[in-house]
Amino acid sequence: NDVRLVAYVVPGRGEVPTAGVLRDFVKRRLPSAFVPSAFVLLAALPLGPTGKLDRRALPAPEATRDSREIVRARGPLKLQLAEVWRELLGVPQVGATDDFFDLGGHSLLAVRMLQRVHDLYGTLLPLAVLYTNPTIDGLSEALIASEPAEFQAPLVRLRDGGERTPLFFFHGDLNGGGFYTLTLARRLAPDRTFWVVQPLGLHGRPAPMTIEAMARVHVEQVIAACPEGPLVLGGYCNGGLVAYETARLLTAAGRHVERLVLVATDADTRFRALRWPIAAAARLMGLGPEGALEQFGRLRYFADRLRELDTAGQAAFLARAAARLARQLARRLRHALPLPAPDVPAAPPLFERYYDACMGYVPGPWPGRVVVFWPEAELPARAGDPSYGWARLVARVDTFRIPGDHDEIVTRHIERIATTLEELLA
Repeated sequence: NDVRLVAYVVPGRGEVPTAGVLRDFVKRRLPSAFVPSAFVLLAALPLGPTGKLDRRALPAPEATRDSREIVRARGPLKLQLAEVWRELLGVPQVGATDDFFDLGGHSLLAVRMLQRVHDLYGTLLPLAVLYTNPTIDGLSEALIASEPAEFQAPLVRLRDGGERTPLFFFHGDLNGGGFYTLTLARRLAPDRTFWVVQPLGLHGRPAPMTIEAMARVHVEQVIAACPEGPLVLGGYCNGGLVAYETARLLTAAGRHVERLVLVATDADTRFRALRWPIAAAARLMGLGPEGALEQFGRLRYFADRLRELDTAGQAAFLARAAARLARQLARRLRHALPLPAPDVPAAPPLFERYYDACMGYVPGPWPGRVVVFWPEAELPARAGDPSYGWARLVARVDTFRIPGDHDEIVTRHIERIATTLEELLA
């Protein structure tokens, strides 16, 4: 089924156009679906004995070296869409800004691709969506925008179950809608109710500043959805931290959390003793609670950056950081302390808010059982700790290393996680 639209061009006199120039010319005049995937320059069109075009004599387009600048698709949704395109189009890589039709796609392949999207996410997009959104970035935005209203609720019940303990999964996918949870839910036992817990702050809703405050909101949601009985909680990335803190609050309220499942989530307890002194210093400087959280997170960020650099790089990084801190302190000290209350700033973008919340969170102890799935390509906060920091906080930890990076663990390998998890929860 290798059907492609190929243009054969006989240039006139003067400068010979390149394939890129021809493609741009056609793009301005035709819909994406009608833009040829290849342009072949000929001195003349082959003609038969009667003077008509001899189509069989037209040469096949030569394979050209892929010179595209690949913009990596980031996030579970975009990465999974890129994988679908790569398999369908037979190309080695697909970037977030690549055009489906430039890569050799056509209307027949588009129909197959959208059917695959429907199989994965349960949403059937019309073909016209791809004509106006022919990139991974555009298609992912269209997919998120097409979510039914019930899927935009704070809690979404993907499946009703039976006797097994219900599972509440905090998907943590701030930009991709958590569509990977559909695959996870399908691969678990059908008699287990599966709830997806959305991150706070989506669809224009407010987002608290700290993981602890987020968990207090989610506790009320979980109890309202399941007023009694044991629970299983799980979460990915930032969602794992929120799920952990929610489990602590539920346990304190007398609910039994059988197990907590954490995907790509480690326990970062570094600089725990400095959290409150930094908060006190931030208050003295008039930074407020949000500023205190940012300063503690910045300390952890510095530690992460230093770990990635060699000795010379560390010295240069520390010098720049010290100079920047000195300038900030000088500006502060030019004013009387404490500073007057500043105007309330605009809320930061959602990703930044969650990043600051995660960097500022120090998990406390919890007397429960934790299962950790960790991506092999990612370096944890505490290198060399096989429990990823959780052993000192919880009663028991079971860990599993999964191939891939932070995004691939819930796209290419989500079925492996589901299989292992089902065995543990059975």
